[in-house]
Amino acid sequence: MQALDLRRLRESDASAFREIRSEGLRLHPDAFGASFAEEQSQPLERVADRLENGHVMAAVADDAIAGVVGLAGSRAEKTRHIGLIWGLYVRPSWRRSGVARRLLETVISDAMLVRPQPWMSDLRSLRICVEANNRAAIDLYEALGFTAWAVEKQALLVGDHFHDEIHMRLDFSPQNR
Repeated sequence: MQALDLRRLRESDASAFREIRSEGLRLHPDAFGASFAEEQSQPLERVADRLENGHVMAAVADDAIAGVVGLAGSRAEKTRHIGLIWGLYVRPSWRRSGVARRLLETVISDAMLVRPQPWMSDLRSLRICVEANNRAAIDLYEALGFTAWAVEKQALLVGDHFHDEIHMRLDFSPQNR
């Protein structure tokens, strides 16, 4: 495998991000709350803005994106202590290589310690949702310290099939603040 560089995506990465995001939504519609059609209808300028003003990390090898993950925070006063990890996707050729773990470890570290975005200073907890039958993802999240706190029955409707989601959280310990 090639060497990987982990870096934050910027507005200039909008086309490459849209490509990998679209791939994930197309190949695994049950794994994401967004749909392929909804994402395709978004103008590229909105994607660029989302990258520039958000926190989306990519694993890059030879200028090609192998995987991505996003971290979002609420601006609302009562919920700005919660960060949401979203959109984790690793291309099939990079699966089982540790890319997902490295991406998650990076956004967890950013949220808990590095805090490169001003809105991260209030974070005390990270949340992630996972399709209830995705055992590999659940195992990874648990290995990184996430614990399940709820199951949302019929959270997603893909075609005519419902999918349950497990809601997981990682609360920061006092020494991380």
